[in-house]
Amino acid sequence: MRRAFATALVLAMSGCYQTPASDGISGDKIVTIQVPDSDTIQADGATIINLALVVAPGTAVSTPISVEVSSGALSASADPTSTDARKLTLKNLGTGTLPFKMRVGNVPGSVLLTANVGGYLATQVIHLAASPVKTLSLEASRLSIPADGQTGVDLTARLFADTGSHQVSLGARIRFDVCCLDAAGDGVACGLADPLVVPSIGQLASGQTIQVRGVTNRILSGTDVSPSIPIILVAQVDDPNAPSVHCATPDPEVPRAELTLVLQPVTP
Repeated sequence: MRRAFATALVLAMSGCYQTPASDGISGDKIVTIQVPDSDTIQADGATIINLALVVAPGTAVSTPISVEVSSGALSASADPTSTDARKLTLKNLGTGTLPFKMRVGNVPGSVLLTANVGGYLATQVIHLAASPVKTLSLEASRLSIPADGQTGVDLTARLFADTGSHQVSLGARIRFDVCCLDAAGDGVACGLADPLVVPSIGQLASGQTIQVRGVTNRILSGTDVSPSIPIILVAQVDDPNAPSVHCATPDPEVPRAELTLVLQPVTP
């Protein structure tokens, strides 16, 4: 009588397996998840990865086979942020190799793939690097603000990975700052008190925009005070090699956006 085995051999380098309590499948079962070298794959929400599940010859075509992913989508056309496309059922055609595609999400880090072949579970991990900010833009809810110490302005930094459909990874950090103008009209640090107070750091939590709110300091009008005071709002990628915003000499290697606002001093 042919002996039924209750063990599974997983040939994925970083994989593991779980033996089902009752397999109902005769013979040794070999389960391998084939993944590409992931050192250069970025979590950009657009990249398509070609993957494959390999099952042992002789596996019955009726054996249920499925794959799940912890993030992303197991479809080239699905929304990678939706949980609906994180599980895929595959049909065993007897060839031993079952190819499938995965569209990465925009969350960097480890992605866990789990394959289930008749109850035998194989896992594999794909490591995704962060997709960086290549360019950004800066918008404001208003461009002229009374400097009364109470009025605020909503600032929106829009982040772009490239000119295509690729996205910036979640967790990207943007530094916000305010620059003043000197007599020659050049940007300079404002000194002890910024005329507009904004959060120094914003972090991408969803979508591709970061929103912060700034509030004016109180500036009183007078004979020696201009009736309108232009300031420059700056948003730039938070780079450890450029820990602060330079008003006069920005680093050309660090993505940055600027926007001019006008503050209006108030009557004492």
